[in-house]
Amino acid sequence: MADPATAGQKVPLDRFIAEAQAKTRERVEAGLTQAREIADYLKSNARREPEIRAQLDHMLACLSPDLAEQDRPARMAAAHEATTLRKDLKERWIAAEDPPLVDEIDERLSELGNGIDALRTADTLELQNVARRIDGLSKRADAFGAIEARFLPWARVAGGLFVLGLLLLIFRRSLAETPVVSSPWMSVLCLGAFPAVAIGYAWRALPRSRLDAEIEALNREHFQPLGGIYFAEGTEPPGVIRTAVLGEAEEATFKDPRRSENRIGPLW
Repeated sequence: MADPATAGQKVPLDRFIAEAQAKTRERVEAGLTQAREIADYLKSNARREPEIRAQLDHMLACLSPDLAEQDRPARMAAAHEATTLRKDLKERWIAAEDPPLVDEIDERLSELGNGIDALRTADTLELQNVARRIDGLSKRADAFGAIEARFLPWARVAGGLFVLGLLLLIFRRSLAETPVVSSPWMSVLCLGAFPAVAIGYAWRALPRSRLDAEIEALNREHFQPLGGIYFAEGTEPPGVIRTAVLGEAEEATFKDPRRSENRIGPLW
């Protein structure tokens, strides 16, 4: 768990990874303990369901106590198998004639899933690989440049035409002596300018938005559970901003320092 007092502090990637080693082991051990305790609890309450007990025995064997000492590929394989067993377990529980723990089974299975997910916590090598992936994605995103700044003049013109189109509709009868201006098509053209610019902006910004979403997903999966958000090099050097993690990966609330000057945000 990250120290709330250091939230917002930026540290080099190497330093964060060095500090994260102990957190990784701690998180894996806590998740493994939680998953095994939930499995034992469910097993003790499913005495009349031999098939469910057999599945839980299989899960306990998969989530062996020494799993926290194994490398990440072994933990990932165990987590994958345990996730499959959990899905099958839920189906068997629902299909049982008189399933126990009806009022709490969803909560228990959710806690079981959280424990299993902790086994996927990235290790030192994986964090380095993820950081390199984020670096590559950030370079591709930055290659689009300041799209908002390029579209801003067009948006202003389109906004003015939109207002003009409304005025033409309102005062259409007063402008009857000027057929071109009072024509319905003139109003349609003016009113359509703004949506046209909006669609063009969305189309051009979509690839960058996808890249930004992928970066966010990588941070949420690998860095946030360990108390940080990685930012690639931009207007500032690369590094990890610490976050206060109160449980599972908490949503980030820190502004990307690379984009504080270059990206002015949505136009509408």
